[in-house]
Amino acid sequence: MVNKPSIQILPLLGRHLWRRYCALDAKKSMQTAESVSRHPTLTLNNRKKKVALLVGYNGQGYNSFQIKPGNRSIEDQLLMALQTGGLASEEECQNSESIFLHCGAKTGKDISAVKQTVSLLLSIDKNVKERLNSHLPPEIRVLGIRPLAAEIDSALIRDPDFCTYGYILPTFALSPFGLESKSFRASPQLIDRFREILGLFEGTKNLHNFLLRSKFENPDSERSISKFECLEPFEFGNQQYVECQVTSKIFKKDQIRLMVAFAFAIAKGIVKQNLVEKAFTQTKLDILKAPEGGLFLQELHYHSYNEKFCKDGALEKLCWEQEEESIQSFKNDHIIPNIVTRVKDISFMKWIKDLPMHTFFKK
Repeated sequence: MVNKPSIQILPLLGRHLWRRYCALDAKKSMQTAESVSRHPTLTLNNRKKKVALLVGYNGQGYNSFQIKPGNRSIEDQLLMALQTGGLASEEECQNSESIFLHCGAKTGKDISAVKQTVSLLLSIDKNVKERLNSHLPPEIRVLGIRPLAAEIDSALIRDPDFCTYGYILPTFALSPFGLESKSFRASPQLIDRFREILGLFEGTKNLHNFLLRSKFENPDSERSISKFECLEPFEFGNQQYVECQVTSKIFKKDQIRLMVAFAFAIAKGIVKQNLVEKAFTQTKLDILKAPEGGLFLQELHYHSYNEKFCKDGALEKLCWEQEEESIQSFKNDHIIPNIVTRVKDISFMKWIKDLPMHTFFKK
């Protein structure tokens, strides 16, 4: 509402200015009433609060999570859903900084996410998740919502304690060389052997051979891998696959693909296991990247936030156990089928069969 001038200054303003003030006042009143009638949540009494959204998405066909002019993005779809669902104004959606929208991990082109965390200011009620999902495409889903501590900086979401990424590959990638076949099934002993190899990466190591354009002497080459594990094999489309999950504070571009490729080259017997220890020394290796189709974001971990703000039970932890069933269902229905299709499309079989021609040593 526009404040009307006091009666004492009316003679100075004149009739013309007075009419303009009254017209503007009436227009603002009509706009406010219209906005509230369209979007009941956008009232002055319904103050927005800091929340975290758990978002899952199949990234195929999207350039990234964050908005980039001229490209499709997950963030753009979320903002459109917020606007059409009456949870944010057009002005707020045109400038996401006004609602302090942040994501925990910047996923790249065609990269999917099982548990992406997004923070923003939002008016929340019981139907927020349903309202958002009704305006989102089926490959993007809000799977959970949590109020955040009022005193935290919303940008905290951009700095998780740890990130977990997954990589799915066909188990014939682990078979002895020459036995590659879509009918191949990995034995429990072979899976255990692969787990042992992945475990060699755990701890604090110099990972310069797995970091693009990095040197052994660079302080940034010292990296800590909290966990690198192999889950139980699963069947999909008459073929067996296995999922690796790796957890660290931060990852560099292509780091996971380099580590995975090196690990299954060892499992296949193309590279001797003692070369792993050399990879952490000044020895410079030439490691191929595993095909990009198998990579996805699994989860973001906020242990520090949970410890500081959720110990007394007043706030729910950013852990999402209650949503685990719907999370797994979304992963099975939208992410795994996409990854399996991409792995097939890039001819993983040909990539594996060409692997022995690579020397792994710099010339």
